[in-house]
Amino acid sequence: MDINSIYKIGVDRGCSSFKELEEHHVVSQGWPATGDLSFAFGDEDGFRLFNSNLHPFGSIIGSGNDEKFYYTLPRLIKDIKTGDIILAFEGDSLVGITQIPEKFIYFYNENVDEYKNSIFPVRWVEWSEFCENDDLKRQGGHGVKGIEKSGLAEINNYCKRHWNDYISSHNINLQPPECEEAYAKIKEQFEKKKRNSKISFKKMINDIEHKNMISPYINLLESNKNIILTGAPGTGKTYLAKQIAAQMILGKEYNEETASDNEKKTMKEQCGFVQFHPSYDYTDFVEGLRPITDNNRNVGFERCDGVFKSFCKDTIKHSTTQSNAKKMLEWCKNNFPNQPLKSIGSNKEISFDLKDGQIYAIASSGNKYPVNDDRIILYLQTREYDPQHETYVPTVGKYILDNYPDDIKKPPYIFIIDEINRGEISKIFGELFFSIDPGYRGTAGRVKTQYQILVKKDDLFYNGFYVPENVYIIGTMNDIDRSVESMDFAFRRRFAFKEVTAKDSQQMFDSESAWGVGNKPKDEEIKEIIERMNALNNAICPDKNSEGKGIEGLSSAYHIGASYFLKLTNYKKDDGTFDYDKLWDYHLKGLLSEYLRGMPDAEVKLDALRKAFDINSSDSTQS
Repeated sequence: MDINSIYKIGVDRGCSSFKELEEHHVVSQGWPATGDLSFAFGDEDGFRLFNSNLHPFGSIIGSGNDEKFYYTLPRLIKDIKTGDIILAFEGDSLVGITQIPEKFIYFYNENVDEYKNSIFPVRWVEWSEFCENDDLKRQGGHGVKGIEKSGLAEINNYCKRHWNDYISSHNINLQPPECEEAYAKIKEQFEKKKRNSKISFKKMINDIEHKNMISPYINLLESNKNIILTGAPGTGKTYLAKQIAAQMILGKEYNEETASDNEKKTMKEQCGFVQFHPSYDYTDFVEGLRPITDNNRNVGFERCDGVFKSFCKDTIKHSTTQSNAKKMLEWCKNNFPNQPLKSIGSNKEISFDLKDGQIYAIASSGNKYPVNDDRIILYLQTREYDPQHETYVPTVGKYILDNYPDDIKKPPYIFIIDEINRGEISKIFGELFFSIDPGYRGTAGRVKTQYQILVKKDDLFYNGFYVPENVYIIGTMNDIDRSVESMDFAFRRRFAFKEVTAKDSQQMFDSESAWGVGNKPKDEEIKEIIERMNALNNAICPDKNSEGKGIEGLSSAYHIGASYFLKLTNYKKDDGTFDYDKLWDYHLKGLLSEYLRGMPDAEVKLDALRKAFDINSSDSTQS
């Protein structure tokens, strides 16, 4: 068989040993994060999809490996041809040789941990079976000098001549073994997987790009505890806040329509949401008095937690998983207290004893009563107990909570405050300005609330309220809202502010969850939406790279965000195309008229904005 190209691959004694290649009759490469690439093998369109989307994987491949990744997998998928010689090197030592046969197929080998991307079938021959030519080996190594062992590297023409001469002059049987049945089975699986692998790859790319888009916001939130997303109207700040929360909580994009029941439950538990408005106050947010009636219909008042205080209380209760609670109980037994413990709900002290791993409470009579481990674990998880019948369980549990070294990473709990600037901030937060400060999270930021005297002894915040370390706050607000001016400096100092521009919001167009399941437009339709949106925003206030003057008095804070254009799914013509006239009449015209209110020639300016919005693709390109 004629020799075409000659390649060198690296093998090691770990995840891709030469013996493993021999046993499976494959040429294999790593980077399993790409998933099954069957759709890209032998298919020009599939390969273009794969090759044009390699960059997003750079964030998960890791530094130092991305250069090899960008040339190795495309070479395996597309460049390997019948007759090509593959040389396997372990370090600098040549260990084996094979030749690609006339019939071969790509398959994603699920039976190995890392080197899953494979070409089948090949026959590997150990180099030690032949008289080793030192000069030949040296020249072969020279041809790939400087390329690390795991890359699939083509040997240069100078060295290729030496290898051609040697292989041609030796009778080396490189024909694959008889494996027609195995080949037919793999080819059948290949055909079945081809379509699904393409769908999976597209989804994987979207997930990676979504994560890369969200990551800067997450990094900002994790380092500051509190952030406020600002920006023009319709830039998807609320949507973005929820996706930041989902990425931190679930590690993925969240879509209410397709989420599993468990994902919905987790998001409901770990993500709180409230929208501020002018009537919102401290009693809604922190705590206040609420009217109640007794059995005789007499009216009284009771202190009730507000939405944020309830969220923080639930965070503390749910942050301790069952496995962590067991670890905490085990710690208690290994560090059992020698002194009596103060009974929960009273000033009485109770002595305890530990024998054979069992905790006993010692009554005043001297009798010992076992304290149930499962009840302690449940208390550590929920802080709940039966106050009429249980004293020992919460007493031991409270001792553990107060003394256990806090070195377990707790899950994130995200509280979103939509339109945070529409409320009277000082009136809503009160003394919580201190507690929400990133430097005073946890018990270090404990404060006495306005209704502290009414807090019951069995309440988690009996000794004062604090914001748990694993609670993160995301606020959203429009830059041009008149109420922005009411936010004082003490409040601003406790938040990091991040602008979401109209251009940033266009990333929503690529998200299935933003459009709704089954509603995402075709690529050419999204292209037109973006062109119209850019033309309109450049007419309002051009960016640095655009020509035109825009409208005097309006800045980029008055741009129109992507959320307005998502409404196009509600307005379609009989032929299925989007009805941009209705989007303008029902949503954009009113907002832009408000922008222009009081300006001279407002109608003329509005007409100019309409013309910019109506610009077609060719005009948009020329402008």
